[in-house]
Amino acid sequence: MVILFILSNAFFVAALIDIVVESVLVAPIMSHCISSCASPELLRMPAILIGSIILGVCYVSFLTMGIIALIGALVKQAKLRQWIWFACTLLFGFLPFVGDFYLLIYLIVVPESPQFIAAT
Repeated sequence: MVILFILSNAFFVAALIDIVVESVLVAPIMSHCISSCASPELLRMPAILIGSIILGVCYVSFLTMGIIALIGALVKQAKLRQWIWFACTLLFGFLPFVGDFYLLIYLIVVPESPQFIAAT
């Protein structure tokens, strides 16, 4: 679950970097053509087309891995009967950015494997 969370956020950062790079590439082109350039013309440029495909793949990967990590956390919380964590995950887990911070806090605070107390 930790690996999925890290990979999900890595794809999110990659998508943000791609948006910045595409903005830098498109800005000079858009400054020269105010009314004569249409959106389909921009997609004919290989750099922008490849950047758009990379952005789409990163965003879909980010969403998919994030949802899988969140569902994994819900299943783990239900198995360990951590009902307060479970309820909070349902409330906050699917909110943008809040869900990521909440899942990060959960992964830091709650150990990956249950701690057993030895009887004395």
